[in-house]
Amino acid sequence: MLVAYSVALDLIRALRPVVEQLRGYSADSADQVVRAGTSITHNIAEGAGRSGKDRKRFYRMAQGSAGELVAALDTAEAWGWKVDTAQARAGRPPVVSAETATVRLSAEHVRPDHP
Repeated sequence: MLVAYSVALDLIRALRPVVEQLRGYSADSADQVVRAGTSITHNIAEGAGRSGKDRKRFYRMAQGSAGELVAALDTAEAWGWKVDTAQARAGRPPVVSAETATVRLSAEHVRPDHP
């Protein structure tokens, strides 16, 4: 299996406490994090079993879900919700390059800690 799949599962494990904390503020936001994290793993696995443009399409969806996940964490922070996202952010969401159908980790999807 692809490295990104294992990394995505590690990310979900790191997100479990985040989801519980988010539920105290917004069940919808918590559910969005669950859906985005789940979508990453599902699309990586689905893409690994495909070929050509179809594979790239699933990897693009995984990349989009990774961005969506980061946006959900950023939004919680912007609302001032006390949610500890440091461990999840340190794991770096997997990002799949659809153009080359290879997996990489992208620093652009992980923001450094804020002052």
